[in-house]
Amino acid sequence: YPNFLKSVAMTQTAWEVLKVKYQYKILSTLSMKYYQTILNNNENTFIISFMGSSVTAGHDSPFNKSFPILTGELMAPAFQPLGINVISRNAAMGNNPCVPYDMCPRAFAGLDADIVHWEQTYNCGGYDENRRNVFEQFIRQSISLPSHPIVVFMESSVPNWKKEDCDGKSTGDPNISDKDKQLLKYINENPIKVVSELNIGAIKESWSANLETFKEYKVAGIQLWNHKFYEEYKCRGPYTADWGCCSASWHPSLKGHELSASHYAYFWLLIYKDALQTLINSPNESTIESLLKDVKRHLDAEAKHLPPSAIYSGHYADSLQCFTTFQPIANQQANLNSLIIPNSDSSKQFKLDIFENFVDKNIITKARSRGYLDYKYMLYGNSQSNDPLSLRIHINKEGYGFICQPPGNWGVYPDKFTSFWLANTVIYIIENTNNNDNNFVFDKNKAKLLSYTPQNPKDTQFVCAEFNDQFKDGDHILTIVPQSEKNIMISYLLLP
Repeated sequence: YPNFLKSVAMTQTAWEVLKVKYQYKILSTLSMKYYQTILNNNENTFIISFMGSSVTAGHDSPFNKSFPILTGELMAPAFQPLGINVISRNAAMGNNPCVPYDMCPRAFAGLDADIVHWEQTYNCGGYDENRRNVFEQFIRQSISLPSHPIVVFMESSVPNWKKEDCDGKSTGDPNISDKDKQLLKYINENPIKVVSELNIGAIKESWSANLETFKEYKVAGIQLWNHKFYEEYKCRGPYTADWGCCSASWHPSLKGHELSASHYAYFWLLIYKDALQTLINSPNESTIESLLKDVKRHLDAEAKHLPPSAIYSGHYADSLQCFTTFQPIANQQANLNSLIIPNSDSSKQFKLDIFENFVDKNIITKARSRGYLDYKYMLYGNSQSNDPLSLRIHINKEGYGFICQPPGNWGVYPDKFTSFWLANTVIYIIENTNNNDNNFVFDKNKAKLLSYTPQNPKDTQFVCAEFNDQFKDGDHILTIVPQSEKNIMISYLLLP
């Protein structure tokens, strides 16, 4: 069943980038063991952060059976003898527009991620030229992390079928074509050829609008994954008639999660094997320290070959500060609640709750029973019951900011809620304040009114508004004043 080997395409450069990252982890850990070198906290860990939609979050399956968790379990034993701890984070979220989520790997993936995974083609197709800036920003925001992670893109489609779909179909082994024989030949002789030559044509179709972007950012080690090629074996061999149990047609089944995890682990461990073998074959006079120095030089050189600014238009700053109420976040400094200046009357503060609690509490009950981590917490308030929401912010560099709300239940809000821009919510800023007093009381006469523009108010997948004027660097207080009896909702603040 050689289609297993068609699941990923990457350039030879991308293979080498991950290989060098592995070597750095290996040598850093060995250096600690043999030379008592003090490591940074993340140098003896290898962290894979899976961002994505409900496909990656594991919806319809138990959370601990989702492919991010299974991938970590498959990979960990190979790293354990060297003292490297593999950590696999599932930071995916269902019913989740690409923006602002994809601008926020700093929050969701974490500052220490070694691989950052993207999966959202149900929301942002890789063939859609109008979404090229989303893909580029995901890359730029990811590689600006201190850990300089590898960037991985996954096509969301994961075919399922029912038992009755297999009635009357052949269950014998498939015929092996000449192309299949090439895959089987080179996976043993030269696996780089499989991913960098044999697989390129079939996979790049899904990402046609972004191929030039990927080329410009090749030193980010970009990998393109597509787990759908097993559909050719439908009802045959291990791809059994009960494959679809027990998931919606657009979500991986239990077996689908196992297969995707096996794809990732197989190829990532092949590169790991290559990294180890290269170190083993190093010249006899090489020391751990000399090899580590050489590997570090390669890693540092990669950053010099990235585009200095974004190719596609947009006002997103590099190293964007992303604050959110959504969970799960790996970087706790990105919690939007940490910016709140408490009101003297706690009963009048904006409230924090999970959006789905206002839609159907059974959604939350079911999610918790399956162990899911993705919850759309939000801050909400109205003009009748709540004082203004004041946030203490720091701007690193002059630039544009964005404020966002939850996406609703596929664009629909409960009766007592509305979009903050439809409710004519006003937002003020007090600039250059060093006031750290938690007894702050908002006075609009001392503040500047900010104007903002919704990004695309007719499309429910667009949930952000952009501030029309740039923020100045420094410490400021942002205050959101509801104007409606209906509740407005805030879930993200993006700042330069």
